[in-house]
Amino acid sequence: MHALFSRQSMLGLCAAFLFSISLACGGGSNGNTANNGAPAPGGANPGPGGTGSTTAGTSTGSGTTTGTGTTTGSGTGTGGGTTAGTTTAGGGTGTGTGGSTSGGGSGSGTGGGTGGNGSSNGIGYLYVANTGSEANPPGSISGFAIDSATGALTPVPGSPFAGDSSPNVIGSDPHGRFVFVGEAEQPIGVRGSNCNGHFSVLLSERIDAASGKLTLADHKTLAANCVSSIAVDPTGTFVYAGMMSLSGGFTDGVIQGFTVSSSGVLTEVPGSPFQVHGVPAALAVHPNGKFVYGASNAGLQVFSRDMITGALLQTGNFNNPFVSLAISPAGNFMLTGDSTNSRIMAWNIDPNTGAATVIANDTTLPASLPLSIAADPLGSFFAATENSGSPPMNGGISIITFSLQNGGQMAKTPGSPFTTRPDAVGVAFDPAGKFIFSVHGLDNSISAFVLDRTSGKLTPASGASTVSSQFPTSLTTVKAP
Repeated sequence: MHALFSRQSMLGLCAAFLFSISLACGGGSNGNTANNGAPAPGGANPGPGGTGSTTAGTSTGSGTTTGTGTTTGSGTGTGGGTTAGTTTAGGGTGTGTGGSTSGGGSGSGTGGGTGGNGSSNGIGYLYVANTGSEANPPGSISGFAIDSATGALTPVPGSPFAGDSSPNVIGSDPHGRFVFVGEAEQPIGVRGSNCNGHFSVLLSERIDAASGKLTLADHKTLAANCVSSIAVDPTGTFVYAGMMSLSGGFTDGVIQGFTVSSSGVLTEVPGSPFQVHGVPAALAVHPNGKFVYGASNAGLQVFSRDMITGALLQTGNFNNPFVSLAISPAGNFMLTGDSTNSRIMAWNIDPNTGAATVIANDTTLPASLPLSIAADPLGSFFAATENSGSPPMNGGISIITFSLQNGGQMAKTPGSPFTTRPDAVGVAFDPAGKFIFSVHGLDNSISAFVLDRTSGKLTPASGASTVSSQFPTSLTTVKAP
């Protein structure tokens, strides 16, 4: 995500200019879930109590009054497991679809029912904010279904979805219902640092569980400009956007918070927008929902959070500029990216007070322009982008292991950074922790890798490079609801 400059100029100037691009990581912790199918009615004379369950593509129902039946022909997802469904048996003949992560097959029989819908081969979806180009100034949002066996990306119906004006950063609801898109509102046909004279916009987009298609649920004009970060709380009912203050220039920012209704409508929380020192380049909500952390050009900021109203109160600030951060799913460990000093720092988090403490025991790793950091949803790794050389820069992803033993330790896995397409500006794990994706602004691409969960090694996935759209800047993954 970025605020004041285009990705091209930002990558060239990032070492000198502290405010850069990073990925907001509040929605990284996801996993597979099953959708329960709705019962289908029996025939003309349904029996009173027969039930069945759909498992591995077969459903057997029994009716206590008139007989039994079996639903046949259900499909099985590729590597993703099946999606459970339930059937209601009866004496007549019903028809249903056996659910699976690949959408399932269909069959008919006595007491047939309907299984759950899944994404394409069942693992979830990937969405990308594309800032746009002079040829397509409004920008767009790309959506892809993630193949659970290979990591291959397939565009969802309607993708790419038209942007309003320069989608700049994207985040998602941890439950897979919505994505939230911050738009920098740059003038049409003009690229570069033009967002600083225009109010930003926040879009709430509803996800169709079966297809991944997006539908606009709400559109809010924000109170400041150059939106640069988005974070969502663990319940998926609050979203926060970090921006540059209209009056503060490069030194001050704001965080604007909203409640999210069940339909995706946004309502600003009491006291919002919240003034902060420094422009939040990355935001993350603690897994317990009590605290919010911001990485900015003024330092690492800590906020206590009212879990009922969503209001924020700043409780701490560490005066070292950061451009990225991510928190472990357990909530006791955090990494921050420092592009000025080309390093990644480790922090302990007190889950009761939210206090963040730098771990002093060999917990700084060299990292060239760590613009984005993501946490493994299973809690074993972090992933960080790195870039070196002159634009177009050599892109890479480093996989980082960590331990709180002996005062805290972290290390890059052998082979890190693993080479990506040039100019890696955003990184994310898939919801199951099997794959890692990165976006690359200068060649409009997405890189996909398979993660070896034993060694931490990355290997290119099937169809390892996918075209997104004009100038992708930020990405998020969601599990299939």
